[in-house]
Amino acid sequence: DLFLSIKEVSVNKIKKNNNYLMFSHTIKGQKHNLSLLKKFLNNNASLLDYELFKNNKKIRQIGFGWHAGVMGTYLTLTKLLNLKKVSKPGLHIADLIKQLKSIKIGNIKILITGAEGFIGLALVNLLVAELNQEDEIICMIRSKESSVLPASSKIKVVSHDLQNSNFPKLPSRIDIIIHLAGVSKTFLSSSDGREQLLVNTLATSNILKIAEETKANKLIFSSSVYVYSGIKAESLKEEMPLHPIEPLGISKYTSEMILRAHTTVSYTHLRAHETREDLGCRVVREKKK
Repeated sequence: DLFLSIKEVSVNKIKKNNNYLMFSHTIKGQKHNLSLLKKFLNNNASLLDYELFKNNKKIRQIGFGWHAGVMGTYLTLTKLLNLKKVSKPGLHIADLIKQLKSIKIGNIKILITGAEGFIGLALVNLLVAELNQEDEIICMIRSKESSVLPASSKIKVVSHDLQNSNFPKLPSRIDIIIHLAGVSKTFLSSSDGREQLLVNTLATSNILKIAEETKANKLIFSSSVYVYSGIKAESLKEEMPLHPIEPLGISKYTSEMILRAHTTVSYTHLRAHETREDLGCRVVREKKK
């Protein structure tokens, strides 16, 4: 009479005229579960969603609490141990912690373009403070040396202009590439705008080649809120259609399309907008499959 589950089940489990109780993760219109919601509707099945169990003050009564977070962390770390080919721990958390401490994960290599810019310099200072001594921050800048980057043994400066496809010698493996470099002025004249489009898209194309050659695990691309510059709205939402009407937005939109169409590297877009008070980033995660 009633199919009980904690989280959403496979679409194939939904049968005609059956009743289901679960966290379906569809109530907010999550795209990855729309096929599940459609299956409920097409099969005349009833869905009772824990998320909608509320009291008379409209406060949710059922949700994932602290223990669920602990269990999720436990399962994630157990998966890490399996990937590292460490023997599977027992059920006790102390056993898990002991085996995690035995793992040597190795140093992290992060490549940052535009490391001397507003965002780049703040990021480099943060990484210098947070990373281990063995980790490496590779700062790719156009000049041969920098007068603004902090003095740290973690930093390696690489002089290179991303308009040049003859790349300098880099490590054979880079874990993360953060691409911040580019011409960021807005609403340029026609001729300067064309130059901006060429510079930004070529830089993105070349950093993509570097990501593929160094087998980067992740490429983070600094796009811009100006990909929405043609939209008239008081506030912007991530799901709004991209509609750039000036050179910066067009160059960033084109760069996003280059990544979407031509890379096998996992990447993330940061559509940033700088204000006087803060820097707000809207994040789009799109993993090329």
